[in-house]
Amino acid sequence: MGLFSFRKKEINKTVVSNYDGALPNFIPVSGFNLSSGSKVADTNTVGGQKNAYLYCPAVTAIVNMKVAMASNARVYFTDSKGNEVSSEFQKLMAKPNGKQSWSSFYQFAKTCQQVFGKSYIYVRRLPGIMQPEMFVMPNWEVKLNTVSGDFFGSQIQSYTWSHNNKEITVGADDVFILNDTGFDFGSKTGDYLDGGSRLVSCGDAVQNIIASYEARNMLLTNGGPPVIISPERDPMGSAIMMDEDKAELENRLVDRYGLQRNKKMIAIGTMPMKALKIGLSVADLSAFEEVNEDVKEVCRCFGLSPYLFNISDTTFNNFSEAQKSGYQNTIIPEEASNYSQFTYFFRLKEQMNADFSHVECMQDNENKAADALKKDVDVYGKLYGDGVITYNTYLKYIGETEITGGDKYVSDMTTQPLAVRIGVGGTQSLQAILADPNLTDNQKIGILIILFGITEQEANQMLKR
Repeated sequence: MGLFSFRKKEINKTVVSNYDGALPNFIPVSGFNLSSGSKVADTNTVGGQKNAYLYCPAVTAIVNMKVAMASNARVYFTDSKGNEVSSEFQKLMAKPNGKQSWSSFYQFAKTCQQVFGKSYIYVRRLPGIMQPEMFVMPNWEVKLNTVSGDFFGSQIQSYTWSHNNKEITVGADDVFILNDTGFDFGSKTGDYLDGGSRLVSCGDAVQNIIASYEARNMLLTNGGPPVIISPERDPMGSAIMMDEDKAELENRLVDRYGLQRNKKMIAIGTMPMKALKIGLSVADLSAFEEVNEDVKEVCRCFGLSPYLFNISDTTFNNFSEAQKSGYQNTIIPEEASNYSQFTYFFRLKEQMNADFSHVECMQDNENKAADALKKDVDVYGKLYGDGVITYNTYLKYIGETEITGGDKYVSDMTTQPLAVRIGVGGTQSLQAILADPNLTDNQKIGILIILFGITEQEANQMLKR
């Protein structure tokens, strides 16, 4: 089985992956080139969702920012008591596959998850090799092979992964689906618990943004809104412009005149003519006022503030608050969900977690938490020192893990000398804390009480207070 046992699905145990060789050129080494194609973005389809990421600047910017923010995570593991521990899964993180680091692998998985609502991760186990490999299968290259289902919908038997005219079949048990936090209520298989793409609900906004940019591009390329050009008539009422004249004029207008640097803005004709404007300019349409509203709508769908993209009047303060809100209300909950899914699928004994406390915009929260802890230590440390509460009660109130034998009052605790209790290493640590010039006396007292289980009176005596 290798290092990990995978959580099996309750259906179709007979289909296994039919390809155990190398996967040449299946994995993007740098960047995510989702290829080119039509700019049609019907966001109800996988192809339209891919095009939204390709051609809608707002979607690209928002998804990429969320992926970058998520990449700031410090990934760690905890046991059932909340203590940080090591995990065998860290070996797989060190090398998910032969071409990607964990950062590159997870960024691609997160990008697909945000665009399509779910990311398909093929966990390949080769015979004779202990450690598996993980590959993100791009959603537009994956075909679901289903069989007739039951009340709960169609059952997935296997997946077909097609790339560069190559095709492999992957068993359902070898695919880990990393779902987004929303649900796929439009699922064709009836499995509504899968992640659903956020782009479905903001499809009109995405189309408006793409259309507005295309309109501006057409104006710059072709020189202005559409017009009908007709010749004046001579006194006899005959048309002056012949068919060949029309073609020549049309070509000259398109090739020579426009708003681009290498084109002319003034045309001088040799025959009388009239021009009738039949289209609206971008200014007439107020297209970019609409674009701003559409971008705000996409921001809301993805859980980020428009202030992060300078859509609204942005100051330093509201930009900073928008960053903090983005982490607190969107990124941190999403990453908690993602790493819980990793824990569940790989049947890890430890819980996989993400920490963002080191991110600059989150430092205010850390400072507030430190101040709150100091107050708790002062208040409950005194209650413990005065014999009002037990040591475990004190630990509980300051957010620490209770210990065996800690349900005692200070008067019940052992009178064995502290140096004997904590040993040589502990004594050296205690001396270092007492001599640290960067700590105040109150901070030293709090640390001594927490780390060494001594009373406030004993700590005061050490500080000669």
